[in-house]
Amino acid sequence: RFGSCAKDMIDMRHKWFLRSAEPVQQYEFINKEHYIAFQQAINSLLDNTSNDTPTLP
Repeated sequence: RFGSCAKDMIDMRHKWFLRSAEPVQQYEFINKEHYIAFQQAINSLLDNTSNDTPTLP
């Protein structure tokens, strides 16, 4: 259960970051490729955790 709780906390933090990130702020990353890789990692994480935590909004 501790692992799933940690996943939920990380998932919520990423969702909050994605909601608060403005298009201009996105390009404050080191470079565009870095941001794209970051987005892909977040998307894969959300896809993996969504199946394990159906109660998340």
